[in-house]
Amino acid sequence: MSVALADTEVVVNDSPTAVSTTTAHTSPYKQQAPSDLPQPDTYVIILEEAPLAQYGGETAGSETSGAGRLNVTSAPSQRYRAHLTAVQNELLSTMSDSYGRPLTPLYQFNVALNGVVVTLSEEEAARAATLDGVQAVIRDEWHFPTTDTTPAFIGATALWNGTATGGLPGTKGDGIIVGIIDTGIWPEHPSFTDDGSYPPPPESWGGYCQPPADGQNFYTCNNKLIGAQFFLEAYVAAVGGTYNGDFHSARDDHGHGTHTAGTAAGNENVAASLLGLSRGTVSGIAPRAYVSAYKALGPSGGLTSDLVAAIDRAVADGVHVINYSIGGPSRDPWQELTALAFLNAREAGVFAAVSAGNSGPGASTVASPGDAPWVTTVGASNSNRQYLSDITVTPAISTAVSLYGATLTSGVTDFVLVDAANYQDTLGQNGRLCLNPFAPGTFAANEVVLCERGINARVEKGYNVQAGGAGGVILANAEPGDLATDRYPLPGVHVDAEAGLALRQHIADHASVGVSFTASTAVLAPDPRIPVDQMAAFSSRGPILHGQSNYIKPSITGPGVQILAGHTPFAGGAPTGELFQAISGTSMSSPHVAGAAALLAALHPDWSPAEIESALMTTANPDHQKQDGTTQADAFDMGAGRLDLFVASLAGLVLPEESSHYLAANPAVGGDPADLNIASLANSQCLAECSWQRTVRSTLAYTQTWEATTETIAGIDLTISPATFTLAPGQSQTISITADVEQFAADGTWQFVSFTLSPSPQTAQVPPARFPLAVKPTHSLIAERVLETSHAMTGEVAVPVVARQISDLTLTPMGLTLGEVTTATLQQDPTPDDPFDNVADGSSFFITVTVPAEAMRLVAETQDSAGTAVDMDLYVGMGTAPSANSLVCHSTSPQVVEYCQVTRPEAGVWWVLVQN
Repeated sequence: MSVALADTEVVVNDSPTAVSTTTAHTSPYKQQAPSDLPQPDTYVIILEEAPLAQYGGETAGSETSGAGRLNVTSAPSQRYRAHLTAVQNELLSTMSDSYGRPLTPLYQFNVALNGVVVTLSEEEAARAATLDGVQAVIRDEWHFPTTDTTPAFIGATALWNGTATGGLPGTKGDGIIVGIIDTGIWPEHPSFTDDGSYPPPPESWGGYCQPPADGQNFYTCNNKLIGAQFFLEAYVAAVGGTYNGDFHSARDDHGHGTHTAGTAAGNENVAASLLGLSRGTVSGIAPRAYVSAYKALGPSGGLTSDLVAAIDRAVADGVHVINYSIGGPSRDPWQELTALAFLNAREAGVFAAVSAGNSGPGASTVASPGDAPWVTTVGASNSNRQYLSDITVTPAISTAVSLYGATLTSGVTDFVLVDAANYQDTLGQNGRLCLNPFAPGTFAANEVVLCERGINARVEKGYNVQAGGAGGVILANAEPGDLATDRYPLPGVHVDAEAGLALRQHIADHASVGVSFTASTAVLAPDPRIPVDQMAAFSSRGPILHGQSNYIKPSITGPGVQILAGHTPFAGGAPTGELFQAISGTSMSSPHVAGAAALLAALHPDWSPAEIESALMTTANPDHQKQDGTTQADAFDMGAGRLDLFVASLAGLVLPEESSHYLAANPAVGGDPADLNIASLANSQCLAECSWQRTVRSTLAYTQTWEATTETIAGIDLTISPATFTLAPGQSQTISITADVEQFAADGTWQFVSFTLSPSPQTAQVPPARFPLAVKPTHSLIAERVLETSHAMTGEVAVPVVARQISDLTLTPMGLTLGEVTTATLQQDPTPDDPFDNVADGSSFFITVTVPAEAMRLVAETQDSAGTAVDMDLYVGMGTAPSANSLVCHSTSPQVVEYCQVTRPEAGVWWVLVQN
């Protein structure tokens, strides 16, 4: 093992507090590429011919069925699919002959993508990439999964009853098919039962109820749940050939998929109870829509090829909307396969809602495929309801601190509060974080244990104190953050950092502290404890690092905190037997938007997915706060704002866009995403002045005049031309938007403004259309890096400069610093999820390095000097000793070579830790 340090380029500072929604036992340091997951041997081979959704020829291109929807069942479409399959089979035959073994494909898909999935060696994959007709060969990659009062909160009920439909009949999503790509579904759940009032699905429907592969726990579909399929071929191959979950079928063994399906399109007014407490009733956002489930995630996550196969099948089946509460490492969306599959799904007329990810609040944390400009990417914020518990201690705390927390459990009365930090767990470690079980008898049955959040799963801490005999748990945040409603196995409350510190100090100050907390109660705004329309800290943020950062993500925000919806009774990591759960994440906000899209698709069947997205965005509510509860949220926090169906269905303007334009916007081929006709605008290099164009189409049945107004900030002026225009029914208008930043003191920061197109005269029946705009004023367009190969010791390079007038130029020469190589031998860490607990036991190793002032870069990397290492992880932070609190950069891929780079590091002592 070698660690090389050098002062030599940019790194995104990954947040050390980012958490994953993958499973109950996922380390926060390995949310996207856990080192304990196997490297897949499956590869996706993409062929050069266009898939059906993208094909422009006479055999299929003209076969649509409303709103530009692809008719997969038409004879021309079937002929073209058969042609693609034949070409794929010919390729597989050629490869089999070349490799001297039969190749059996795991999947062949031809609607959203044209490709096959096969198991190959690295050498075979490299050879396949050279074959005629092959566009790309891509190794499989892991991906992970990232309601009650919310239908009324976002205005869905106004579409149900027809009070916000502009005179059209109300709709609950009747006739619309919502596809859920996730962990599966619990078919018997009351959110998906058929009460006899649902008509059969349309004749064009191609989905079905796929029998279990394990031949157990059979299920049936009905006229509500019209499809249940599973796509786990690559997953099973990656985990050793046998499915490692409870159900090798479409049945949900996690709960995530049942929850998202119920949120988007679960039945109306389903009675809900949780942990023995009644929770009233729940409804999906589009409660009369059909549901079709596509299971493509197992207990460890999911693989690209399984997910692409699910997308392909959903489009081929004929869904109208897809919810995709799944994410992977951010990738160039013009190259990433799930993103490209969703591009072709949009071309086929399918709307896709995608979760932004749960790696906030740091910048540039939106996951793939949510970073693609052609999907509707959803952030998460608080709604108007939370499940809370009031805490009382005796003697009372004298300081002014609010003692309450989030909970789903029952309460306790007159128990004793103790601090886990005063006890050791079964491994002899300090119990402050409740990382491991406590020995039986450590606690009394009437004791509530105070644990600190961090490292291991929250619910696991509850199990660990329960093992020690405790009767309750209070989990305290270590720093300001969200409160979660977890299904603890014993009474439990989650409190904020301020309350946690006060309770810990109170225990230290008194010989005994009594504690009581109330059973979980639903509390509604305007209670001051309910942070309505406040961004969730975990919600991933922009800007996007691809496409020159010239488009805004997330697209929109929806409720994603403590969302009550369906669950599977057999999920691990929490008490079993429960059919509901209240959980948080952008996984929960995304299906709100999917359900909203289903309602708009039912109400306006002539609107394309791009137009539905624009209606949702231009009418979104921008009155949002950042996670601190006071600062106005910006477009990189919330996108256009919070989903508001009270007005979205009344949108008088929509923005059409074509898939060919998305492809042309690829910067790698000279395009610019800023040119896309989407309902937001961005420019990352605005020199003096920058401009955009947008084309809007009238949805109104009468002629309407529109008037532009602009929001301005000091030094930035917006101009809209034409400032006033009149549109007849169905007519379109192109407008030009110019931002003058000449007077702004460019400091490298993004600035946020907006403009609005309002009907003139104003009318309550037609809402204004608001467009968020993000612009980064700059003094120059000098390249951050110029690469030039020199064959001489001296010489010169001409650097092109486009800049405002330069009156004073200072050049500072910087040189390279020779890296220092340190070699060490490490044992395997027995607790790999915590890199900081065994620094001195030989499984981890760290050094310190002093960074001088004005240093440009700090770089650390690992190498396998002995050729025997399997997986090493690298952590870098400030200070003299490694800790999670001082962590600045981490590299935790499932490989030996790791790399961390900190740009312009602060002068002082830094630590570098390597974990085996």
